Amino acid sequence: MVAIIGSACAPSSPTAAKPSPTISSSPVAPVSAPTPSPVEASPTPFPSPTVYPRLAIPAGMARCHTSQLAVAYVTGGAAAGNLEADFEMRNISATGCWVYGYVGFQVLDRYGQPLPQSLNWSTQSMFGESQPPSRILLPAGTTPLGVEPRTGHAFFNLFTEDVTCDVNKNPVATIKVWPP
Repeated sequence: MVAIIGSACAPSSPTAAKPSPTISSSPVAPVSAPTPSPVEASPTPFPSPTVYPRLAIPAGMARCHTSQLAVAYVTGGAAAGNLEADFEMRNISATGCWVYGYVGFQVLDRYGQPLPQSLNWSTQSMFGESQPPSRILLPAGTTPLGVEPRTGHAFFNLFTEDVTCDVNKNPVATIKVWPP
């Protein structure tokens, strides 16, 4: 699985500048100096992500269908107006299958209605480069989503930006995902 770069909203219309409200002030009692906070330890680097081995796909193995799969949100990050969401996919059926390519998805509002979006399937994003698409075996009987070891699971990322999005105009409540 590889990255999906999407925009879940259309740019908002420009807003007019509004003058700042006038604030009246009255004298206040002096405040003592704040207590210094303890010195924070230097940040620790993020651990390297676990790399799971690719499993060989037996001859004649069928492609996965939506009813065979479960997907879960793993984690996300943000930097410089860009958002990343990482997802994990596993086979929940009794039969092994494989996936290939980019997942499909649609962002939905709180009523389950589709929101405007544009997609760009890519291996590159502001967060780095992903591997190109390849077939991934999802065997039956793997560990549940979010449980180690995650061998036999597929992972994909969703990237978007939040600079041109008006979250009040188009709030995303749900993401509907289907296999590639």
